Amino acid sequence: MLLIIAVITSTAKKEKWLGVLVVTYYSIYILMDLSTFGGMPDWSMTTYGEFTIWYLVCTAMTLLVMVISLCIWLTGNKVALFYATWLFINAVFDGASSIFQSFETNSLLFVYNVLQNTNLFVDLTVVILGTDNFIYRNKRAAYIINKLGNFVVRWWRMATTKRN
Repeated sequence: MLLIIAVITSTAKKEKWLGVLVVTYYSIYILMDLSTFGGMPDWSMTTYGEFTIWYLVCTAMTLLVMVISLCIWLTGNKVALFYATWLFINAVFDGASSIFQSFETNSLLFVYNVLQNTNLFVDLTVVILGTDNFIYRNKRAAYIINKLGNFVVRWWRMATTKRN
């Protein structure tokens, strides 16, 4: 996935900062994983204390990437605000997971795994929509992406008005 996102980002002409941020985020995450767990194929031998520290470091890194994404949003990239919101949700669950790990329970492990699996789709979507890459410059692809974006915006507006 890192390679796919890097290729899509490298084809961007002007708006490539969000793609660079996602590639950097993935790279740091992989380096943290290798330095913490050493590429172990089986994490069952890891203690709760090690996972507590892992989740805390992931929370700090995610919050840092969220702040950088907000800075990119201030330059006019609307997708960066969506990404920052998504990163905030991840940081909340990473922090909660560290609390649960300190009590030696895996209560949020299912939610954490679902978020991690969803992150792949969200990161790819953010890179496609947030950069001016070859996919977005293609007229058919841009039409489909804009239609999907409009659908999401309409659904969000309907959901926020109906929640009261």
